[in-house]
Amino acid sequence: MLDDFRKELHLDISKSDFEAKGLRKNLEDMSVAMQELRNDLDDLSRSKTADVVVIGMEGSGKSSTVNRIIRTAARKLSASRGPPEVSSSLNLTGSNDDFCGKILFAEKELCDKIKAETRKIFHGRKGDIVPTGYGAGSMSAHQTTFHLSREADHGSLKLAMKYCAKQELMDVLAFAKDTVARPEGSEPTSPVPADWSLRLCRACAILGLDVGAYAMDPEPVLREYQATGGKFELPRSCDERLLGHERIFVIKHGSRDQQLEELADLLLLHTMDWSKVLKSRCEMKWRALSGGRHSLWALVESVEVIVPSETELRVVDAPGFNHNSDPFRQSIALAAVHSSAATLLMCFNHNRDTNGDVLKRVGTGVLTDFLNAKGLYRELGCLASVSALDWEAKDDLLNADEDGTTRQVIDELKSTREARKRNDRKQVKQALLGEAGTNDAKNEARVNAAMKDAYQCHVVDVRGVFSNTKYTAFMDKQLLAQISMEKFVKELERNAQASREKQLMKRLSALLSGGLLPFYSLTRTIKKLTDFKLPEDAMYDDPERLFPPLKELEKIATETLVGADGSTGPFSDASINSAIKELRTQVLDPIAEQCSSEKLKDAWRRPHILCDGRAHGYATPRSQALGKDLRTLKPERTLLPVLVVGPLATKGDVAMQTWLQVRAMV
Repeated sequence: MLDDFRKELHLDISKSDFEAKGLRKNLEDMSVAMQELRNDLDDLSRSKTADVVVIGMEGSGKSSTVNRIIRTAARKLSASRGPPEVSSSLNLTGSNDDFCGKILFAEKELCDKIKAETRKIFHGRKGDIVPTGYGAGSMSAHQTTFHLSREADHGSLKLAMKYCAKQELMDVLAFAKDTVARPEGSEPTSPVPADWSLRLCRACAILGLDVGAYAMDPEPVLREYQATGGKFELPRSCDERLLGHERIFVIKHGSRDQQLEELADLLLLHTMDWSKVLKSRCEMKWRALSGGRHSLWALVESVEVIVPSETELRVVDAPGFNHNSDPFRQSIALAAVHSSAATLLMCFNHNRDTNGDVLKRVGTGVLTDFLNAKGLYRELGCLASVSALDWEAKDDLLNADEDGTTRQVIDELKSTREARKRNDRKQVKQALLGEAGTNDAKNEARVNAAMKDAYQCHVVDVRGVFSNTKYTAFMDKQLLAQISMEKFVKELERNAQASREKQLMKRLSALLSGGLLPFYSLTRTIKKLTDFKLPEDAMYDDPERLFPPLKELEKIATETLVGADGSTGPFSDASINSAIKELRTQVLDPIAEQCSSEKLKDAWRRPHILCDGRAHGYATPRSQALGKDLRTLKPERTLLPVLVVGPLATKGDVAMQTWLQVRAMV
């Protein structure tokens, strides 16, 4: 349709240079918008953005939820064709089958030695894909993207793993080496980078060092490492030929469960800090099992798993948030949180009073978008929470099995689910009110509107406990369908499809407002000016004859700029005031709310996330973090900008309004 419109449009742009330039600019804008629309149409079903980002505090059941989503959506294999086979390839020039085969064999040998003991320590469960458990900190060190794809090869699984560039890793190690080379307590001779603690924590991860209680300032850990003869080099177990390249694992043959088991081994070895888990139990056992090697997860840049499915969904498993996480691990978790995700899924555990804490970790940008933007202009598709109903009723079911009251527990399941949903909604609302600023009627209305428009609350049977035959006899079929993982996955897929359609509508809106409508408006204006009969030379000596055509010209200009009634054009008072109001509500007010005294006190008391994704740790006893941040000569990395921006946001709009009005009169 758009192409036909363009072909039928015969333009005479020889009237004047001004008209020609205007038409050409609008045609160029329209062509760009049309091409972007075509690209969106082509990529609509193959979107590379995150459809679902799964987040949660450590121990919230996040990994269990991801495992069940994958197992529920994965396409089943009808027959097993012998044992599963794993192959590996690298995007290097020339043949590298022999090289990859040797590395894969060594990794398989190592994994077979450490996996059983590692899973035993953190109480891993049979059938896990991403590691689950408790007692050993956050299970996953890396974010992992699972692409559930209708187009994938039905008989195999694929794991794509990209390694960091060697120079990037060497720069991190060099920074750590230079830091400890300086006498302890001395002042640095050059400006300290703003992300100094993140770099040092990353160096510790590369070297296999546990920062422990020194997460905010790991310099003592590195000094001790150096004092015991440690060298700031890449681990000996790392083959440098892998660095900077993408490695592809293909798992084929066998049953789907066998393939997923092989996948679980690969993810444990490459995305989990298994050496830290083994050391936490017994360092001698770690050396005996691994030969002194440690996990190379910190050398990996990205991980994506392609799983054949009847569903089209990209699920990102973000590392769990931890109150004691070091800045490097925290940055990985925060990087996974996409403000443009179709669903930002928060996993809530059975501890009802602390579930809102996860919202404090996602960053103000995502929450500001959720609270303030509407419709097509909200980047985040929806905010959602999920709680495990099977975990909620776990103790009741155990007792019921012993005293024969199973039916009573099942009969109460619906009310248990509703109570859980009410509590989860309450937790989310309280957390959002805390982020919105002062707890007044205006902010409460804003939070209520955002939750009504873009919040979903799910309480589901995550592990499929209630589909067991010993419970289904007592279950209401409608309730069983409502709490099933199949229904939950379909809801996530609907969110993803709605998000893709919204992105398409945004592009179409941009095409209309940025291309077609201005072009149409300009051509109409030029048509009016072209039809306008200029005064004859003789009229310039006769004011009475000259006045009517000049009045008509003034009318055309006025209607074009301020509208026929003076209130609809781009330079009318109404348009200017509307722009000022939008500027205040969407830009200035949110900034001012983040600069309240309560927010500043809260930011100081707790490790609040700064603009570069770091946890500042200023209030930690004997912390030198603030001093080091100030010595970077980049005070904008600290809380200082908040103190300055607050008054500007609350008082600057008056001056801005005056300026806009003056500009409108020029």
